[in-house]
Amino acid sequence: MTERRGRTAGGTRRAEGAARTRGAVVACVGRGRATVEEIAEELELTPNAVRFHLGALERDGIVRRDGAVRTGSVGKPRDVYALTEVAEERRSNAYAPVLAAVVDEVSARLDEGELAPLLASAGAALASGVDRPARASDRVRRAVSLLQELGAVLDVVRTRDAVLLRGHGCPLASVVSRQPAACLVIAGMLSEITGAPVRQECDHGARPSCRFLIPRLKTA
Repeated sequence: MTERRGRTAGGTRRAEGAARTRGAVVACVGRGRATVEEIAEELELTPNAVRFHLGALERDGIVRRDGAVRTGSVGKPRDVYALTEVAEERRSNAYAPVLAAVVDEVSARLDEGELAPLLASAGAALASGVDRPARASDRVRRAVSLLQELGAVLDVVRTRDAVLLRGHGCPLASVVSRQPAACLVIAGMLSEITGAPVRQECDHGARPSCRFLIPRLKTA
């Protein structure tokens, strides 16, 4: 038993160490495009160790190869790494407060009858470049996938007349807690993708959670 605990503790320490190292690699790449050798020099790691962590970060969609540079007259060019757009967005804490400020300002200038269609239209614009499958069930799956990409954790509840997307929490919680009308942006996005008049029935309490009702659709 003691030996097993020792192995478990050792594995946990190694995992924590790897996570810290990968965080350092991400921070290094985030300061500007960098080669394996530059990262290794800054973090005092071997190039092979850096390649190992970059490989894992590539698979996770955090870093990408962004060209190559030649550092001398001989030898092959060295790959240059940069953060992906997804990673850049995850690093920013500005999106939620900026969105909240915009919704606050717009809601102060417009009455409810003007605000709702404006926010729904903004949501539709978010989905304007998304392909809309012909089959209704595929459109719903595409809508669910987009919500999950935004950070939503969902249950999909199907009834005879509708599909309910029931969230555990809300990816826009910090905005919705101040301005519940922000949910209409997501409803507009879902309506654009599904081709249905999606109704939001979200819980706007202390811990907001998503609830979007999609009426049953016919295949286009």
